[in-house]
Amino acid sequence: MCLQSDIMTIGGAKEMNLLMHPVSMSEDCLYLNIYTPAHAHEGSNLPVMVWIHGGGLVIGMASMTDGSILAATEDIVMVAIQYRLGILGFFSTGDEHARGNWGYLDQVAALHWVQQNIASFGGNPGQVTIFGASAGGTSVSSLVVSPMSKGLFHRAIMQSGVALLPDLISEKSEVVYTTVANLSGCKAEDTEALVHCLRDKSKAEILAINQMLPPECSDLLMEEYMGDIEDPQTLQAQFRNMMGDFMFVIPALQVAHFHRQDSSEASPIRNTHTGQVGGSLIQLSDTKVGVHSFLGIPFAKPPVGPLRFAPPEAPEPWSGVRDGTSHPAMCLQNLEMMNGEGLKDMKLTLPPLTMSEDCLHLNIYAPAHAHEGSNLPVMVWIHGGALVGGMASITDGSILAATEDVVVVNIQYRVGVLGFFSTGDQHARGNWGYLDQVAALRWVQQNIAHFGGNPDQVTIFGESAGGTSVSTHVVSPMSKGLFHGAIMESGVALLPDLITDTHEKVYTTVANLSGCETMDSEALVHCLRGKSESEILAITKVFKIIPAVVDGVFLPRHPQELLASVDFHPVPSIIGVNNDEYSWILPMVMGSAETIKGITRENLQAVVKNAAAQMMLPPECGDLLIEEYMGDTEDPQTLQIQFTEMMADFTFVIPALQVAHFQRSHAPVYFYEFQHQSTFLKGVRPPHVKADHADEVPFVFGSFFFGMKLDLTEEEKLLNRRMMKYWTNFARYGNPNSEDLPYWPMLDHDEQYLQLDIQPAVGQALKARRLQFWTKTLPQKIQELKRPQNMHKEL
Repeated sequence: MCLQSDIMTIGGAKEMNLLMHPVSMSEDCLYLNIYTPAHAHEGSNLPVMVWIHGGGLVIGMASMTDGSILAATEDIVMVAIQYRLGILGFFSTGDEHARGNWGYLDQVAALHWVQQNIASFGGNPGQVTIFGASAGGTSVSSLVVSPMSKGLFHRAIMQSGVALLPDLISEKSEVVYTTVANLSGCKAEDTEALVHCLRDKSKAEILAINQMLPPECSDLLMEEYMGDIEDPQTLQAQFRNMMGDFMFVIPALQVAHFHRQDSSEASPIRNTHTGQVGGSLIQLSDTKVGVHSFLGIPFAKPPVGPLRFAPPEAPEPWSGVRDGTSHPAMCLQNLEMMNGEGLKDMKLTLPPLTMSEDCLHLNIYAPAHAHEGSNLPVMVWIHGGALVGGMASITDGSILAATEDVVVVNIQYRVGVLGFFSTGDQHARGNWGYLDQVAALRWVQQNIAHFGGNPDQVTIFGESAGGTSVSTHVVSPMSKGLFHGAIMESGVALLPDLITDTHEKVYTTVANLSGCETMDSEALVHCLRGKSESEILAITKVFKIIPAVVDGVFLPRHPQELLASVDFHPVPSIIGVNNDEYSWILPMVMGSAETIKGITRENLQAVVKNAAAQMMLPPECGDLLIEEYMGDTEDPQTLQIQFTEMMADFTFVIPALQVAHFQRSHAPVYFYEFQHQSTFLKGVRPPHVKADHADEVPFVFGSFFFGMKLDLTEEEKLLNRRMMKYWTNFARYGNPNSEDLPYWPMLDHDEQYLQLDIQPAVGQALKARRLQFWTKTLPQKIQELKRPQNMHKEL
């Protein structure tokens, strides 16, 4: 057990004839015990109950309670956790040298562990209840109000202890700090030195300090509870009543009262066409507006069995109120890509979520005041991830919903092989992920009014492959009437790696990796439907990116043809890019970072020739690319920077400008270049990196990213507010402008666009020379190169 006094083995414990287990005591004590029915296995999905022991935050251990009877009798998985206690668990200097609450942070770590591992013991990480008594109940109650515990549990039981217990919470650290300093013999003047001194103390010395003083009674309490009573036995009983009221009853009633206030708002329930769903109330510190979140609402049947490699079908109705307080499982994908070096460098981690084929769910964030008839603008976010990864819960729509009075919907869709594998015929046309998005948009049309949204005022927006998805819906006949505005951030339908006319390359790779012996398309699909999730995942991991296909249904023709022939939905659009799209995160994810770092004048030709081949350009184009981007430069770092600019132009900037030019003649287009170099990434990546891929996303969502709120400077907070306002103005009016914002002109033949930075400014003719090179000069040169070859063939 964790370091503590021997109070558990004396006094009342002896009188009750209770003996402690012979358990050793150590600072190495952060362990948990699990009790699970013998029949439970991975996939049993049993409810999980996590016990937090009591003991005044100074004593206690996991092994005081045995969960075996509860687990066996009630068919649940029981977890009992330990956490640091006393001085080691809760000492604070009140500053950055020792903020305190170490014991509570241990509990959070234990709950993270449960989310990541309990499925292996037969438990359901999406159905976790935390419970505890006395200081354990206080811990439970404190986890309810802590932002660090968000998403780690779904129910809470507080037995004789809540977060308001007076002896277990304080806004000041001075009393304990001074006592510890005095008892330790360490100097109190310098907090850093005191912490250093305490870290050198032995266990015995720490135990000697681990003491607390009892509170004093006042005359007012005497008058309230004892009055003029003389009888000693009655006085003793009244004293016990007073202490019980003070320590347990009154705080519990206060917490219950807080939870009861407008309980319909704290636990909102909304109707959908398939059943009722219950959500949560989120109170944001940055705004007085509460937000109702409804998480994990199914918009289609689980795409398993015969529905694998098939269009999504409407969800089955359910009875009762569906729990919408837990984040949904993400779709099957290679998590190694998402938990890559870039995120580690940024000290960002994915939320503790499960992964499943049963993933066609969406999250809704609506202002708490919204109700049916509010008719608020609706913004549907489509996540990025190269069509092989991503999830709805990467972005939190609560700040955007609260600040700008809109309804935000984050959707999921099948990714990787399960989302975009195609046989090129009727047996598996492909684009399943895009069809999932269409199903989600249809669900929004049918149901969003129940959440206060206006189905006739829907804007779809997304970044990277999410922006590509948005742009592809603009040209797909299947998406007609499902949205009314489109925002494409660093991704459009013409992104070269995300669209192909042919299915053969992916088809052949999947067939070879699957172990399916037949190359007959119908038999291959049948074989793949029989594969386990782990087998499919092993195939998916091979693809760092996967393209959608021209399937004849969702995409009747290539998006370029559809745009050129004005065969698209003429909705207002915001289209934009960042000014350093290929500089840092993408090379790491795509595995080209080391190649780029190694570019010198000597190997430049080979590297660019290889890049040209990946671009499906003739090898001879390598020299043209070098001439255009690198010239005679010898400096390796300049060459590397110019190479990343070339890749960014080819992959993002030129396609975005092309799509904008196609669309602007038939509907308003507002173009931007995001230019801000984020301060929260300073020191994490090289100083030459400007606005990298996805850098704008936290500014659109109110600085939420990967479940964390990022620290912004005051100037960045202003940029954040402006970008949220631009985006939501567009969702509300089809125009991003308002009197309180710098003017954003439409993209017309003056080629004006907005430079999004701390001080937004209007620019003109973004990358005009590069656009000319990629769309005119290079194609002409390629034709010239082909002529001699054609003449040779004729001869």
